[in-house]
Parts: sequence; structure tokens; C-alpha cells
Amino acid sequence: MARDSITLKELDESGHDIRAWCFDCARGAVIDSIMWQRFEARGWPMELELAAARFPCRKCRSSEHVRLFPASRPQTPHNAPALLVEAFFHGMRSIGKRSKGGTIGQAAARQVIDAHARRIAPKPKLPVRPPPDLRLVWSRDR
Repeated sequence: MARDSITLKELDESGHDIRAWCFDCARGAVIDSIMWQRFEARGWPMELELAAARFPCRKCRSSEHVRLFPASRPQTPHNAPALLVEAFFHGMRSIGKRSKGGTIGQAAARQVIDAHARRIAPKPKLPVRPPPDLRLVWSRDR
């Protein structure tokens, strides 16, 4: 006997993501199927037909016409870990070259601290402009 519904966890284990499609406004989105962990933690049903109620459309804000379908995941390159290490190495090397003194770790920490200080610094207030002069340039008394 074939099952009519597949669960979010089974989709994740089979290497697929979720495509949510609104048939009312013809709008779709691809959602990572690791979402099943949130559903399991909250006790929500994980079958595709029942889980569709938890995905409202972003345009019409309704989940009545939303259906969920399996979607293929984008392929990751076979050397993805090597690319990550390479990006980290070259990023740290460029920080080291830009720093005038100290170690690379100190420069990275200084960069993070400066970025945080810029983010929390109060915004400068613009000077209050006086109201425009409402007097006429040429008076009628002349």
C-alpha cells in the first residue's frame, strides 16, 4: 500500500528541499527542509498537506491556496570544505597585510570592535535649520 503523504523529515533525509507554491497569486519559494526540526519541537504535523497551513504566502498572506512540493537541492562542489579554508586563509592574510602592527588576530579583533563601535555610535544630529524668511523682497510701500 502506497502512502499518500511524505513527511518533512523524509524529504530532508532523501536530499530534497520544500517548494511552497501559492496557487492564488502564483508565487513560490524554496525552503530548506531542515525545517522539520522546528515542526517536531513544537509538535506540529509534518505531513506535506498538513504542514502547508504553517507556510502563508508572502504576497496574499493566506495559507489556504499554498501547497508544498519536493524540490531538488542545489549541488555543492565536491571541494566545498577546501574552498571554505581557502577563503578564510586569504581573508586573514589580507587583514595581516593591511595591519600596521601586531598580529593578524589583533587586527581581526580590532576590525570587529571598530565595526561594533560604528554600529552602536549615536547618529550625529543635523543642525536645525531656521524657518525660511517669509518677508517679501520688494515691499509694496515703495
